[in-house]
Amino acid sequence: MTIWTDPVTLPWSDEERRDLSASAEHKRLVEEFPAGVHGRPEGAGESPVVLLIWTYDIEPVEPAFPIEFDASYGEICLRGMSRMVPALAGYLSRLPRVVVDGGYYTKTRENRFLAGPVPIEGAYVLGALSGYGLMASNGAADLLADHITGRRYRRMRRRSSCPATTTRRTVSASSSGATRGSSEPSQRRRRTVMAKIEKYCANGVYDPPGYSQAIKVSGAQTILFLAGQVSYEKDGTAKHRGDFTAQARNVLSCVKALVEAGGGTLDNVVKITTFVTDVRYRPEFRAVRDEFFGTKGPASTMIEVSKLAHPDYLIEVEAVAVV
Repeated sequence: MTIWTDPVTLPWSDEERRDLSASAEHKRLVEEFPAGVHGRPEGAGESPVVLLIWTYDIEPVEPAFPIEFDASYGEICLRGMSRMVPALAGYLSRLPRVVVDGGYYTKTRENRFLAGPVPIEGAYVLGALSGYGLMASNGAADLLADHITGRRYRRMRRRSSCPATTTRRTVSASSSGATRGSSEPSQRRRRTVMAKIEKYCANGVYDPPGYSQAIKVSGAQTILFLAGQVSYEKDGTAKHRGDFTAQARNVLSCVKALVEAGGGTLDNVVKITTFVTDVRYRPEFRAVRDEFFGTKGPASTMIEVSKLAHPDYLIEVEAVAVV
């Protein structure tokens, strides 16, 4: 599959360009077309079929059936692709047989896919994925399945209600043979890939109630490494002097803020390392940790040290998160 990601003007002879420019109906054919023309060979071996797709008609429309396609669609696609593959220009003087097929791309007005329940009990929706590409359907299906089964899933940072949907036409054309529709958008796609985080233990290893002995991560695209966080004021001086619980709460609040700034939530934290000046603070720290991570938090290590970077610091926490 070859995709042209820049806007293009169609190749015409000087005479053709003058004639088209003089026609109100055809003037659009000499103007700039949006990016996204793409195509590939269709079939195996010596198949003469080429699949061409170009969603140049991007205005929202009300769906209507049967769909009416642009009569010039095949020629427009061929001319657009010839900008990328010049050898295709050899077919412009005698256009090959073209068959056009296709349908609608469905999107929300804000280009946010729909995955969740509808007002009808027991009914759910999964759609409006055309602004994301087919790869997003897997992640969206996981979100919907998690909602239906009650599994805990990653919370999205941005929340909104589901706006009304709009549709736009998309068609595919192939030369010298039969065609098929394609649901691949010609506009640049935004991918949604979420990390899968699984907490586990092993036979013969103590499984503590307060944290995880091990975490398996798959599908992560981003890893966040957080420096040790201490309880400090905005000017960098120590905060909550002599109050371990207040310092611990402030430290984990910093961890939370940094992970969220990196695109995740506390659910994405897979490992914390805690340094304390007195291990007898362990019960207080566990209570605060449970406030932030729940009763089964990430993999956790506590280390007692003689002192931290400032004599008033009682706790420091490092963290690793995957997004």
